[in-house]
Amino acid sequence: MSVATAITQAAVDVLNAADLSLDFDAERKHKVEDKTLEDLKVVRVEAYPGGWLSELSDRGGATFDRYQVVLGVQKKMADVTDKTEFDALMDFVEEVHDLFRAQTGDGLTGYTDASWASTEVTVHYSEEDLREKGVFSAVLTMTFEIGREVD
Repeated sequence: MSVATAITQAAVDVLNAADLSLDFDAERKHKVEDKTLEDLKVVRVEAYPGGWLSELSDRGGATFDRYQVVLGVQKKMADVTDKTEFDALMDFVEEVHDLFRAQTGDGLTGYTDASWASTEVTVHYSEEDLREKGVFSAVLTMTFEIGREVD
């Protein structure tokens, strides 16, 4: 299994082991699949391996490899005018962010060579998705870092 895929799977395992405020099931995917509104009645979290970057960190020959994991969070809201449900979904996204922000020091549970480095969160306010279909969508692009010595 590639490093990018292994880190993504470890992230899924961390999520599925977590006790967060909303019920969900996280899955590692390799392609984006169409979902019906029925599929989105529950919170769906899908994880995809992203890209990576390797760079020399100093003249001593150490490198840092940074791997991205992209998480998609979606849920069909019962009522788009209900701010309570939207707020609960935003809280959930923040909980996911905080869960991974804690994956430093000892590394990512399940892949301890990698430590959390950053997360970019984007909430999509698509007219069609949110207003017409009532679908909340957020993307968390997380970066995990591995330090390596170059021989």
